Amino acid sequence: MFQHYVKTAARIILKHKIYSAINILGLAIGLACSILILQYVKNELSFDNFHKDKDHIFRVNIIEEQSGEMTSSAIITAGIGPSMLEELPEVKAMVRLSNPEEGFFTWQNRHFFTSGVCHADSSFFGMFS
Repeated sequence: MFQHYVKTAARIILKHKIYSAINILGLAIGLACSILILQYVKNELSFDNFHKDKDHIFRVNIIEEQSGEMTSSAIITAGIGPSMLEELPEVKAMVRLSNPEEGFFTWQNRHFFTSGVCHADSSFFGMFS
């Protein structure tokens, strides 16, 4: 039975080459786009799922308008965190992180110079599991 369907499909494809090519190409592009969208969504939903209190951790962003253009950034002044703790009862804890930069460290009489170092508040490991 399956062999009959394959023969019929082959005959139709050979008889209507352009129409079949358009349909097959459209199906391939549609499947490729669907797979890419699903991968993107899966990637976006996979961040920070390992934290114990992931539903209660938020990031503060600032939205600015400069020269008629809207920009969003997570780089804000350091005083926002303590102010939020004092003024908003919903905020239980906060952590401030610095931008990655170069750093010089000394540990057990050994000296290290490295890049990509971020500084964090002492409450970092209390918030992130």
